[in-house]
Amino acid sequence: MASKQGLWELSEGLNEDLHEARTRQRFRDEVDRLERNRKTTMIRNDREYQITLDQIEKFEEQLKLKRQKAQEENMPDEELHLITQAEECMLEDLVWERDLYDRLRQEGLSAVPTYAPEERGKTLIALRIARGLKQKDLAEALGVSEPQVSRDENNDYHGITLHRYARILEVLGVEEHVAGYQAREATKEEKDDTEEGLPKQWVILRKDLNMRKGKMVSQGGHGVLKVILEQMVRGPEKGKFTLWASGALLAWLDGIFTKICLSASSEEELLEVYDKARVAGIMCTLITDAGRTEFGGVPTNTCVVLGPAYPEQVESFVSHLPLL
Repeated sequence: MASKQGLWELSEGLNEDLHEARTRQRFRDEVDRLERNRKTTMIRNDREYQITLDQIEKFEEQLKLKRQKAQEENMPDEELHLITQAEECMLEDLVWERDLYDRLRQEGLSAVPTYAPEERGKTLIALRIARGLKQKDLAEALGVSEPQVSRDENNDYHGITLHRYARILEVLGVEEHVAGYQAREATKEEKDDTEEGLPKQWVILRKDLNMRKGKMVSQGGHGVLKVILEQMVRGPEKGKFTLWASGALLAWLDGIFTKICLSASSEEELLEVYDKARVAGIMCTLITDAGRTEFGGVPTNTCVVLGPAYPEQVESFVSHLPLL
């Protein structure tokens, strides 16, 4: 029968093994977390650049000390790799961020990485740096405050509209970069070359208002024109505008301007479709008539236009509406 001392030593040994296993797992979990979040940030200004340099120096010193201690203790390579992997991952990312900032400042537009469409905010930040502009310079050109630009960049311009994106690109003077960005979006959204798969506009008019036919035509026309105009940016020269086109709008402009006219039974139904389209990020606009010729002088919501968009983007919230 094992002695109490022997059982105690066995228990201590098991506890040490368990502690070591848990420690190893914590390291693995931390490394996994770092891997999932790699290269999701970027340096935006000289202050962040200096902070990054200080962090690089800190992690290099930590790794140096750990390796020296491991050598003194004859630590196996596998264990050394385990206890240094987290710092190595973080150091690699910091060096990547530093090098990108250096390249943008030295090489200009040619150093701007290719970001996915949903990361267009990072594209704007990289373009600003490549143009040699500080956040203050961009704020002055846009007519906004420097803290506003700083907040936008800290959030990677999350939720930015195409209209605003185009405005910032115009200020940065990088039209040649826009063309490449549009081409990538258009390729991603490429659809079957059939009438069913082509982008369309949906013109939705309120049936409960009993508008005259001419009135309905004018309200739909207002909406079709307005939704396109809202994608345009006024240029520096008087009378000149730039149209920012997404993949669906580009395809629609190159096509036959397909439209589908639907009816809504009430203002509530009209606004419900409009709200769903906005949440889904679909190009859309709401027309409110001034009431000068109908509706007794009361401003009245008459029409919503959706798109151009691809049918599968819109069908879920217009399929219940009857044709006009």
